Order: sequence, then structure tokens, then C-alpha cells
Amino acid sequence: MWDQGARFGPQRRFNQYHIWKALYALSRRKLGRQRLAEIVGVGEGSVRSIISILLQENLISVRQNGMFITPEGKKHLEEISLRSVSVPNNPLIPGENNIAFLVRGKGPRVGNGLELRDIAVRHGATGVTTIIQRKGGLMVAPDYNIEEEYPNVVKLIHELFPDMKGRDAIIVSSGMSREEAEEGGFFAALHLVNS
Repeated sequence: MWDQGARFGPQRRFNQYHIWKALYALSRRKLGRQRLAEIVGVGEGSVRSIISILLQENLISVRQNGMFITPEGKKHLEEISLRSVSVPNNPLIPGENNIAFLVRGKGPRVGNGLELRDIAVRHGATGVTTIIQRKGGLMVAPDYNIEEEYPNVVKLIHELFPDMKGRDAIIVSSGMSREEAEEGGFFAALHLVNS
């Protein structure tokens, strides 16, 4: 996704998730370096490296009053097709910290959802629920129809993602912390984007 360049010196303490999170944060508002480091959850040195990568790709611009996402950066986020939203605890997704990612146009590639769960768990999540549209309704992959048994969850999904289309997928990642849920879900969603 992003070229992190050759690794000389100490091992980097950030990965593609942190780069995406920085770009996503900058798509919502202008930020200074210190605030960006706090949001992304990395140190000053790592955030400087992340900023350098985003500048090299012309995805952000740096001005005296903060950093901004560029039109190229906005386009890049749209191409990745990920959007992260907090999901409250509910009967279908009982975790304390749940983060959902909308992945555009990849619903038919989900399969049974186990591969996505395994990827998310390897990256810190405690579990994943993948929701797709099939046969005119919302399903938990591969084929568990939730329309009748979980109408409140269906309503919640439609409220959180009113622009969900028939071929989209929603990956809801749970974790011990919001950050673990988001990082695990990001890597599962990225895998689906690249499938």
C-alpha cells in the first residue's frame, strides 16, 4: 500500500494501519504533528516518518497552521474504500470495543469470514463479525440471515452505514481496547480490499 522504504537503524514502531489512521485523521480536520501522534498512538519519531511517507506520496501538505489532506489523499482514501465507525455493544456483537469497517464492492469475496477473523486476531482483535447483503437482506457470513432475529442490529447497521450497497461488506472487529479492535479490523479489511 505505502512504500515504507528501506529499514536502517531501529525497527519501526508503526505499520500500514498507523499510516492509514494518520491519513484518515487528516481527512477529518487539520492537525499539528503532536496531536496527530496522539491520535495515531505513536511517538514523535514515528509520526515524523509517517508524515514523510504521506508527503512523498503527495497525500498531505504541511503548512504553518497544520497538516491537510490533499485531493490526491482524499482520492487515495476513496480507493482504499475503508471507513471506521464505533459500534455499540449489542446481542449480535457483544464486545465492549467494536469498530466497523465498510469495504466497498467486496462482499462477494468474503467467503465464510473465517480468514478475515484469523487476520484480525493476528493483529490484536478478539473476534470479527462480517456482515454482507445476500438474498435481499443482511447476513452474517457466510449465510446467517439476521433480518428477523436481530432487527435492532439491522436498523443500527443501516443507521451507521446508510450508503451501504449490495456488494459492500462490513467487518465489525472486537478487541480488548478500541485500538486493538481498530487495528485488527483494519488488516482484515485491507486483506479484503486487496483480494
